[in-house]
Amino acid sequence: MKKLNLLFVLLFSISLMYAQKVSFFDYDPCSEDITKGQKKQFQKALSLFQDRKYQKSSLILTDMIRKDEAFASVYFIMGMIGVNNDNPTMIRKYFPLCEETCKDFSHPLLWYYLGIINYSDENYIKAQEDFQNFMTLSEEYDEYDSLRSSAINYLNWSDFLYKTTANPVSFNPKRIEYLAEKSNYFEPFITADSSEIYFIREEFVMDTVKDSFLSSSTLKKEIKSGKATLDTDFYYDRGLILPTPFNVAKKESRVSTTADNNLLFFSVQNKKSWDIVYCERYGDYWSEARPININTEEFDELQPFVTWDGNSLFFVSNRKGGKGRMDIWLTNRIDKDTWSEPRNLGSAINTPFDETFPFLSFDDEVLYFVSNGHKTIGGTDIFYKKLTKEEQPKNIGYPINTEGYESNIGVMLDGKTAYTTLQLEKDRHSSIVTFILPKEATSERCKLVKGVVNFDVETNITLDLFNVTKNNFHNIGVSPNNPTFSLVLQEENNYFLAFNKIGYMFSATKIENADSLSVYVKPVESGQVMLLDNINLNQSNTDFTQETYISIINPFLNFISNNAHARINIYSEEKILKVLEKHLLNKGIRKDRFELIKSKSNNIFYEIQ
Repeated sequence: MKKLNLLFVLLFSISLMYAQKVSFFDYDPCSEDITKGQKKQFQKALSLFQDRKYQKSSLILTDMIRKDEAFASVYFIMGMIGVNNDNPTMIRKYFPLCEETCKDFSHPLLWYYLGIINYSDENYIKAQEDFQNFMTLSEEYDEYDSLRSSAINYLNWSDFLYKTTANPVSFNPKRIEYLAEKSNYFEPFITADSSEIYFIREEFVMDTVKDSFLSSSTLKKEIKSGKATLDTDFYYDRGLILPTPFNVAKKESRVSTTADNNLLFFSVQNKKSWDIVYCERYGDYWSEARPININTEEFDELQPFVTWDGNSLFFVSNRKGGKGRMDIWLTNRIDKDTWSEPRNLGSAINTPFDETFPFLSFDDEVLYFVSNGHKTIGGTDIFYKKLTKEEQPKNIGYPINTEGYESNIGVMLDGKTAYTTLQLEKDRHSSIVTFILPKEATSERCKLVKGVVNFDVETNITLDLFNVTKNNFHNIGVSPNNPTFSLVLQEENNYFLAFNKIGYMFSATKIENADSLSVYVKPVESGQVMLLDNINLNQSNTDFTQETYISIINPFLNFISNNAHARINIYSEEKILKVLEKHLLNKGIRKDRFELIKSKSNNIFYEIQ
């Protein structure tokens, strides 16, 4: 929990203790039965206190307490002596005694310090009552304005921490089995298909020192990047330390990969700063690590997170133009080796403090991150932000977040299973664990569909994935070096996958219950044939459905228009051909460039003459 060291600074001169009161005893309605002798002794101690002679004042008040002649005002001044002497023991002892002796004691500072004591002890309801009493009692006095601002802040924090801890979320973390034990794990990343876990782990390595003909070896602890792989029985192995290009720099940070596992990003610490680097997969190996173009020499760029399609990259930086110390930034891919000028995510996410470890859900709608700038239960907490809603980031809740320092959350395809590292009860080391997110922090369930591109010619291509349900696109780059690709699809959404490049045969297909896909890259040449399926007309058969037109027909018309040298035979049933002819002519495509041929198929076949 947020705790305080009970070191207080008296913000008011003692004359303010009187404010508009005629006598100090006006604050103490329980002092009516106090004898004149007791009051006289107290006034003497009070005068010494006002003269900052705290030790002499304390001796008189302590003597009164020992003789059982104390009353609420005595305990209050003893507490104030504790404030002035930065003595937490006195503060904790005497202010509560003052309240216990006279619950109607009306000096504002009593309730302010009681509020701090109860806040520090996590008694948030009582702390709110105390601070509210202070606000009420100090309302008429301008001298208390700065403390009133502080009290309002405590009231807000008390409310937040009470609601958070009084309503814990379900949290049942489970260690991922069979990873090497007795090592601390950090910054895990699980690939979209769950086939690999990348991590940073403490390793004991042999350090050999040679001196002339003699040598000695000792074990030393090092931080290394590693990877565990899922076996055929769906268990991860113990995890191995990664070879080059990993574990070369002085330090490295979390790995992030695209959904097809063909592109990988991480950051390395150089002499002056952290930089982001990337690698491409070639079979079972990774290419050399190459820096991306948005790195700076004087600032840090680290903790990259690449979206599943490889087109956007979130990262953390202290570069100029930020909102605080470490901010989350976003850059978008322009081409294979070039990224756009980074954009700060703004005050909706970033604060004057630190925001780190970004992770975007597979449905692109929830951003998870770590912060000490938003309201936290401990040092740093995990937060989430629904990007489709105009609302502030939300704390993921207690006990996922604790009094300590949480970091590095990831979320899997189902949108509800998350992973992080933590030290489980009775463990001496931090482990990689999975857990179920609170319902309000989940994202939509997704599935992974893998595919392969069959290249007739060597050329880099881009596949267009169209989400019909949500009317958005993803572009997926594929090269002959890595002909495989992976698509992340939201369940219950309708998708089309298209390939459209000048000089190559256009193809488009609706993705329905497919576990794998094949795309053919064929040049526009005589005799080439391609199928366009899932062609649907509206109920009156007067036009294509909007889904069919946007996903298939319009790109097909563009293909014909862009390949002006080609003459095309088009085969389909009569009602489809009739509607298609109208669109061909409206597109300005001459009749001599195409021939419509009736068939029994409700799909479209086209052939290059």
